[in-house]
Amino acid sequence: MAKFCQASWFDCSAASPGACGTCRSSRHQCAQQNLAGFPGCYCGCQTVTTHCGQHVWVKDVCSGHTVCTTVADHGPGACGGSPAPDCAGYRTRLIDLTRAAFSAIAPLDQGLASVETIVNGC
Repeated sequence: MAKFCQASWFDCSAASPGACGTCRSSRHQCAQQNLAGFPGCYCGCQTVTTHCGQHVWVKDVCSGHTVCTTVADHGPGACGGSPAPDCAGYRTRLIDLTRAAFSAIAPLDQGLASVETIVNGC
């Protein structure tokens, strides 16, 4: 079985606008992992640096649903995490999606989704 990275979801608002200052939970936005200082920590999905405002295409490999997001924050932190309770179950969280973006590809109560990403893919 192919190995994929994970996405989770988070809330942001005008009071907590993320590193880019534009994050809103109602928008299709993401927090792309900053891998600087974590050599070898790419989980085979994403090896380029992203910047505020860049577009990242995200596909749930289990459901096939996709969403185009805009980088509005930085995170998740370093490599790690537990396996997603879905078809791929790989162990590294690569990207966090806003509530709106995550719900476009998977139910919020799922918590984690196995995804593949393409920067500037949408």
